[in-house]
Amino acid sequence: MEQGPQLILSVVLMWDEDRWVAQCLEYDIAAQGHSIDEARESFERIFFGQIKLDLARGRLPLEGIERAPEEYWNLFKAAHAGDSYPLESPSELPSSASGFRAEARVAA
Repeated sequence: MEQGPQLILSVVLMWDEDRWVAQCLEYDIAAQGHSIDEARESFERIFFGQIKLDLARGRLPLEGIERAPEEYWNLFKAAHAGDSYPLESPSELPSSASGFRAEARVAA
C-alpha cells in the first residue's frame, strides 16, 4: 500500500531537572515524561489532541500555533543525530491528519 507525502516534524528531546521534554520546532507544542519514550508518547497525544480540538472548533489543524522559540531550534541543530519515526494518528481523525513523522534529536 502506497503512502502519501509525510510532513516531518523536528522534535528536540532535553532533560529538564527531573523529566524529559519533547519540544516540537515547527509548532510550539511540548510534552514531558520520565523517560525519552514517555516524553515522545506524551508529545504524540498532545499533538494529535490539538488537531482534534482544532477540528472540533472548525479550524484548520494547528492553525495559529507559532513555531518554537529560536533557542530550541539552536538546541536541535547542536543535538546528537536521532531517529525518525511515524506519529500514529488516532483512527477517529480524518486521513488528512495523518502522515506525520518526527525527527527526534537528543540535546546534550
